[in-house]
Amino acid sequence: MIIDKNDPSLSAQAEQAPALPIKDRNPESRLEPPQAAEDLPPPYVDHHASSSSHDVVQPYAGSARANSHTQLEKSQEVNQFILETRQASISGSYILNLELPPQPINRDWLSDDLKELIDEKQKPPCVSLFTRQGCINLKLTTAGSTSVVSKARVMAHTRQGKVHVNIHTLHPNKRIYLEASSRQGMMSIFVPPNFVGTLKLETRQGKIKFLPEFERRSRLISAPQNTAIVLFGGAQTASLELDDLTSDCCLVSTRQGSIVVGVSGIDPGDNIDGQGWFQTLKSITASYWGSDVRR
Repeated sequence: MIIDKNDPSLSAQAEQAPALPIKDRNPESRLEPPQAAEDLPPPYVDHHASSSSHDVVQPYAGSARANSHTQLEKSQEVNQFILETRQASISGSYILNLELPPQPINRDWLSDDLKELIDEKQKPPCVSLFTRQGCINLKLTTAGSTSVVSKARVMAHTRQGKVHVNIHTLHPNKRIYLEASSRQGMMSIFVPPNFVGTLKLETRQGKIKFLPEFERRSRLISAPQNTAIVLFGGAQTASLELDDLTSDCCLVSTRQGSIVVGVSGIDPGDNIDGQGWFQTLKSITASYWGSDVRR
């Protein structure tokens, strides 16, 4: 599935689906019930399509805020979802479900950047997000109605922006493979307590910091000059392979920026929203920042 950020009709025409309940530290907040079917807007159609040969772009679920259709209030259940922007930030909550019918991808619609990221010889990621100058703020959970073991791949890349990913829930037998990167920007990653696997953290000009609960549960097994390899959740050996369905994996890299890692629901800073969210994260975690784990 491909969404053109530049189409202004998207924010008014995105379909809604019931939201997956997620951890909410504010007991007074409540999710609004989904709209009735008759209240939903018609499917989004790409008005830039030059002929009927182009597929209709009809995204799974999701309501859009009035100020930006890249900021989603409710969770979207997705498979092979693609979103690309130039300067706008991307903020959303996604339910990764590989049991949904995969959406066809027309590579002619992809930018050169996405074509480099998405190998046409491999199965497309469950979610692919790319922005040139914007930040990325994500909440992720895996899902599925069967007990079949699967591993959802998520790609989140920005050239000049910060990245925050909160993996707040991993359902049984539904693992995750996260690839998050920025050329210049701070990175913060939160994994759930039941995450079992390897994290590869890399920064050329920045520090790598662990928040208290993550530090208590993790084991640093390698820390060369620019990289830290970490095992979490009882994982015994490092595995960075997408095809390994026995473990989870996070690959996090930035050229210029620090990397902060915590446990979702326990360490501070996992749920941050609104403008200035990275300033909020920095203020929350400032008191916990000790020395670089590679030193």
